[in-house]
Amino acid sequence: MSWRVPALVFLWLWLGLAAASSEVQVADKQQDPPTSRFAYVTVHYEGTARDAEYVLGVQVMMHSIKLTGSPYDLVVLASDSVSEKSKALFRSMGCRVLDVTNIDNPFVGGTLLNKGFIYTLNKLHVWNMLEYERVVYLDADNVLIRNSDELFLCGEFCAVFMNPCHFHTGLLVVTPSAAEYQRLLSALGHLESFDGADQGFLSSMYSKMLRKAKLFTPMKSAYTGVDLEVKRSEPEPKGMRLPVGYNINHKYFYEQYHWKLFYLRQFASMTSPISPVKVVVESARPIPALTVGYPMASVLKPWYWWAGFFMDLHAVWHDIRATLPASQEHYGGEEAVKTLLGFFSSLALLTAALYALKITLPMRQIQRRCTDLAMRNSKQARYAYKAFRMALVVFAFRIAPARVHPLAPVNYGYGLMIFMNVFLHIYFVCVISNFWDPHQEVSMPPVLYVTRFWLYVAVTAAFEVFVVWFSTWNVFPNVLWRLFSIFCSLFLCAYWQVTYYRVTLNAEYGGKKERLRSL
Repeated sequence: MSWRVPALVFLWLWLGLAAASSEVQVADKQQDPPTSRFAYVTVHYEGTARDAEYVLGVQVMMHSIKLTGSPYDLVVLASDSVSEKSKALFRSMGCRVLDVTNIDNPFVGGTLLNKGFIYTLNKLHVWNMLEYERVVYLDADNVLIRNSDELFLCGEFCAVFMNPCHFHTGLLVVTPSAAEYQRLLSALGHLESFDGADQGFLSSMYSKMLRKAKLFTPMKSAYTGVDLEVKRSEPEPKGMRLPVGYNINHKYFYEQYHWKLFYLRQFASMTSPISPVKVVVESARPIPALTVGYPMASVLKPWYWWAGFFMDLHAVWHDIRATLPASQEHYGGEEAVKTLLGFFSSLALLTAALYALKITLPMRQIQRRCTDLAMRNSKQARYAYKAFRMALVVFAFRIAPARVHPLAPVNYGYGLMIFMNVFLHIYFVCVISNFWDPHQEVSMPPVLYVTRFWLYVAVTAAFEVFVVWFSTWNVFPNVLWRLFSIFCSLFLCAYWQVTYYRVTLNAEYGGKKERLRSL
């Protein structure tokens, strides 16, 4: 009997703790209740190499909706692979975060070619959002530039066709339904998907129905919540096709470098409170759309710094990102410091390795040999310069920021690239001077000489800045001329940099009198 009392007490405490934890879990599930009957929603999953990019994409997209003044809920459907840090970031923006499970992709090993799309079928969970009467789904690479609340009036299922056969799943208007949700799940594995992802599967489900549907007439002004309730009393069709202006693909602009092919009057007459950049091409004509999507190759998404070289409309995305509050900007000065610390740490390790070689190798013989090769001006020496320059370019690209912009301004990536490239020039001239030193009686790093060396450094930096600046001009008739001009300027820049070391070293070691005078 003596052991039963402690055991009963322990059992009572354990049950009490379990009940308390279950109450906490229930409370957690009940937090952030819906505040309206309508919502904008996106799906976020992690476990790929581009998690950080799409976290930022969700932030910018949700922030663009808030800037339009929409009063409806913002919801992120987060799969079980999403980190708590990402969820907390979304909640700090005022988004409801609803946990969902990953839907197994039956097209793996078949039509699914891009492994990054393995969990895109999580989009089907949108049909299970039974708390809402209607939701507007948006991919993370979309932004709203004008209020689009009238989309909640279009019908049970609405989408924008990207060609006569298939609609685009980057923007969908969905009426949640338990029966329809189960029908979609049951169809997985039975219907084909041309891309092995949500795009092909949903096209197989709804394209035939939408091809016969009427075209939704866009409203001239955005509706408030009261207006929507009044309009919802009218009968509505099961599905409707949306005009292309509701989710215009930014690639349409580059077909002829203007909007004339898709210049919709009802959209172009609207003003945008979002982006101060009215896309500075075509006489500052506004974008004829309510939302802009960036469905394209992953390496050219707007959050990559190099994409701005070729894509003018990325400026709209960056304008919206620049308005993110500092507390919600996930990538800030901290990332910039990490990038620079990594850069200088790599150089420190390289310097230590080179110093170890210098004290162990016969430097006198190596210096004489290098000097002889340089004085002969042989083909081997010229090829060595070119190979060395190519290695520098590869090294610079390897250590440059290759993912999300560490800072909101798009020019940050350009500036950091130029800084590191010019710094590498100075560094490797110092290295070369240790291997080619015809004046052994004077030993001093060339960066300390007050000679023409720094003039050549300044010219190199100015040349690279000009290439970046030139790439932002909007004076080209189309994107092909822009690409041709950029590649020509890059070729000239590369040619200058190939001869950079020979010119600077000749300036430093041109004569003993000049060198001594510089001291």
